[in-house]
Amino acid sequence: MPEFPNPAGTPTKPERQMWGLSAFWWAVLTFWIVVALAAGLETALLQTVSVREALREIASRLAPWLFMTGLIIRISSKYTLDRGNWRRSLWVYLAAFVVSLLVIAVFTYFGPLPPLLVTAQPGSAAKLLPGNSRSLVFLILARLTYQVPTFWGLVAVAHVVHS
Repeated sequence: MPEFPNPAGTPTKPERQMWGLSAFWWAVLTFWIVVALAAGLETALLQTVSVREALREIASRLAPWLFMTGLIIRISSKYTLDRGNWRRSLWVYLAAFVVSLLVIAVFTYFGPLPPLLVTAQPGSAAKLLPGNSRSLVFLILARLTYQVPTFWGLVAVAHVVHS
């Protein structure tokens, strides 16, 4: 079928296909599931907690990235880091970075606590160990620190995929 000229603003067929439920998005989903399984098993083995608890905690930590990966890829396709517009694009990336850190902080605060910070009382809700209120703040800051390479790595991968 011949390609017709693209009217201004109308996405081409490959662009429309990229944002549908394509093999690319299945690959993104598979990637995050594999990362969650590996991190959950590592947590279960190193902290001697049940695999179920570990997977629940890891899933809550990685869930925001399922959604933010789509946002980052969308931004990367629209705001490239070419020679002519990298300054404008950089501001967009920094804004998206701050938003992603806020999302991670909220998920960390409201998500399940890591097993080492909680009391394990049968039949009761998990509570922060006494004297560990600073540990929760440290946990949030540590998770934010680990998100820096994740965010910028996704930006790099998005640019490679878009190219």
